[in-house]
This record gives sequence, structure tokens and C-alpha cells, in this order.
Amino acid sequence: MALEIRELAEITKQAEKLNDLGAVSKITKILEQDKNELEILMKQIQLQLTGRLVRANYVDQIVYEVHDYNGANALINLRRVHDQNHILLAKKSAPLKPIQQETLLQNYHILSKAEEILYRKAHLQAKDCKMIIKYQIMKVDEESECLPLDILPKRISLNDYDIGFNKNTCQIEKVSNKDYGAVEFEAIKIDENVTYMLGSTMKVYSTIHRHLIDGKDQVVEMLNIIHIHLNDSSDDASIDVVYLENGKTKDDHLVFKNDATGRPLRYKILCQNMHVHSVLYNTGSSVEEVPFEEHKVKRHDKV
Repeated sequence: MALEIRELAEITKQAEKLNDLGAVSKITKILEQDKNELEILMKQIQLQLTGRLVRANYVDQIVYEVHDYNGANALINLRRVHDQNHILLAKKSAPLKPIQQETLLQNYHILSKAEEILYRKAHLQAKDCKMIIKYQIMKVDEESECLPLDILPKRISLNDYDIGFNKNTCQIEKVSNKDYGAVEFEAIKIDENVTYMLGSTMKVYSTIHRHLIDGKDQVVEMLNIIHIHLNDSSDDASIDVVYLENGKTKDDHLVFKNDATGRPLRYKILCQNMHVHSVLYNTGSSVEEVPFEEHKVKRHDKV
């Protein structure tokens, strides 16, 4: 249709040179009608394309999101979705890649609605698509400095990123990939008194104790935790064991109060169905899950 409009415009110029007012008027009406139809068509295409995911037909098959579409010059701006480590790039600051409409059709695959749903679930909404930085504040020459303690997901290297740390607010305000710009992240500040070696595995040794009720035949089973091995640099650690009642989850136990001695409670071991369900750790500003291994000990076993 764009080609037809250009041809009509050229015919109009020729008719004007010949002073054929009737032809000029007729062609002008057709031209205006085609322009209106083209404008409507371009808006429909823009609505259909904007926000859609496309995959490059190259070996790396990078995925982009259509940021906008300019129908007047058939120019499409693409926004790269994630960096080389599959960490989401921040939408507001991601650089745009302009391509022609013809290039899109030749070199890219537009994901179908079904393909988009699967891709977004696997790569855009998954927990490991966002960088998580656990850090502490340390003083160096009277200035606050950021000390990263743990970076998730484990597959990424901090060498690929720059951390924007505000020394005045003592907060991480921005994380940027050195090649592709700002990324989505979550910063978790760890209490300076935290002594658990983040990421290390706790070993919990437990046993099932069985006893009769009042000498009757009814047997009651109880889970006993007899030994815990953890990597913690403090001389002692405050630990609580909680049995999850029916309908309760770990989310119901995210509040940590002080223990009986007035110290901050650091660990909660949650048990359910005669097993250790999960282990929570209080960092002072967040509650984190601790990797653990449960070892069941039977009578006469040597630990």
C-alpha cells in the first residue's frame, strides 16, 4: 500500500503540471483514502508487534522484545531481554536495537503466543533470572564500603558486572552488566553480627523416639534432633526447633524474636511428618533458607 501511495502521489504531480484539475481532485481523494487506510493498518501492526518476543535466527538465538514500531519508515526498535548470563536487563535503561521491518521478517522468528508463555515462564519469571546480592557494610578509612558475601545464581561471575553502591545511604542502588547495561537485582544487606557462612550446608542428625502411652499398646513417635553441624564463626548460636502444624508453612515462621537469654534468635529448624522440613536463618534484615542434609540415626548407630 505504501508503494501505491507513492505512485499516486507521482501521478498527482504529473496531473498538476498538465492542469488537469479533475484528475488531481480524483487522485487526491483516492490518495487521502489510502493514507487513512495505511495509518489504520500501521496502528494495528504496532499494537500487534509492541511487546512481542522475537528470537534471532543466528547461532546464539538472542531473544528481544519489540519496544516500538514506526510504520512511517518501517523501523522497529528491539530491546534485548537478558544478558549473556540469562539475567534480566532492566527495561527502562536497556539499549535499543533499530532494524528495518524487512530485516525482522528475514532474520528473526516472532514467537507465537504459546511459545511466549513457555519462554516467559522458563526464562523471564524464574527465580534465577534476577541477580541476588548479599552484602555487608564495612568501614575503610571512615568511609562505608560494600562487601559482597554471596551472589546468586551461582553460575554468574561478579567480574561481568559493576555494583553501584551509594556510600551515603549504604545501599546498592544499581547493578550493571559491563556490556549490556543495568540488570534486575535484589540487594540483601546482612547484619554485621551475622556469623553463619552463607551458602554452607547444615547437617542435622535426628532419630525417631517411640514410646507407649500409660503402658498401653498405642505407640507415640517423636522426632528428636540429637546433633547439628553448621559452619558458624561465633562461639555459640541460638537455635530453635519448631514443628509445623497442619496447614502451616515456613512463611508462618519468618518472625524471629530474641531467645530466652535476650540474644537475637538466628536459626529455626522446621520439622514436619517426622522429618526436617527446612532451616531458616535470620540475617538481621532478611530471613534466608539454609541448605541442609538430614541424617536419620537408628538405635546403636555410631555417629
